[in-house]
Amino acid sequence: MKKKFILLSIAGVILIAAAIILLTNKGGLNSGLTGNVVQNTHEINLAVLTGAPYSAFIYIAEKNGYFSDYNLKINYFGFPTGKLALDAVLQKGADMATVGDVPIALAGLANQPISVVATIAYSNNNDQVVARRDAGISRPEDLKGKKIATTQGGGPLFFTYKFLGKYNITKSDINLVFLNPPDMLPALVRKDIDAFIVFQPFPLLAQRQLGDNAIIFAPDDIYGETWNIVTVKDYESSHDQDIENFIKALIRAEEFYNTHPNESLDIIANSTSLDRSIIENISATYHYKVEFNNILRDYLYEEAQWAMMNGYTSSNKTPNYDDIIDRKYLDSVDPQRVKI
Repeated sequence: MKKKFILLSIAGVILIAAAIILLTNKGGLNSGLTGNVVQNTHEINLAVLTGAPYSAFIYIAEKNGYFSDYNLKINYFGFPTGKLALDAVLQKGADMATVGDVPIALAGLANQPISVVATIAYSNNNDQVVARRDAGISRPEDLKGKKIATTQGGGPLFFTYKFLGKYNITKSDINLVFLNPPDMLPALVRKDIDAFIVFQPFPLLAQRQLGDNAIIFAPDDIYGETWNIVTVKDYESSHDQDIENFIKALIRAEEFYNTHPNESLDIIANSTSLDRSIIENISATYHYKVEFNNILRDYLYEEAQWAMMNGYTSSNKTPNYDDIIDRKYLDSVDPQRVKI
């Protein structure tokens, strides 16, 4: 039977090391990821954002057996946000995680011993604002006085501040609440909130469900979120070869994506349980590549300043994020991929 992710609540993360298990039910979200058993393999427990199209290379590598080719067996654990996936790693409930840059910046501020081993995707149009027209919203300025949901401690929260600043709206001008992404669309439909700010695919799903009642604001000039593979230094110190092989498998998946785009989109759609048309729409806005560049580095430093100015950290000192970005694996496999 096919394995699928467990979707954990925030409360569940507190006891992550004891609470994480794998289900073996057929179908459902991310049922395309199988975690095939191979003899003499090294297992990696990977915490992932559930249903994230931007983890495309992971889905392709799993489907095409690239992890198995490097004697790796990946056990997948699903979470509603990248921050919670990273929390699982920090609490020893997983070995590696897929995560955006803001949780990495916050972990650095908290002196967490993390290492970013690769960036696998980037988009300047992933986080978007979805609002109801029947709440009296037809332009960004109409968000003043409205109840708006976003995620806590991730890219959407940083995007929220950037978006509000673009239109001269302050945090005190709105009623900001925190929800997990899967809960946002039902809350919007019930009119419990007037708008939400989050990553894809939820804006597209909202547009489909609400039709003309949905209005989406999607500026592409204020934030470009990166998608990364992260671990902790104690795991890294004893699993260097596993991490390098994991990255090699992702690079093979990148090559397959570039040479077999249609088949790749089918794999992503099946692995996320999203319609192919939604996958096509999202993938058109994404730059998929296993690499390091200054986009990640620059955002980490900007996000650290933002977090200190807005009370999202108790630290008053910017960490050296160059120590967190670990270039050695890409330098070993393909140094041309490191431009930082």
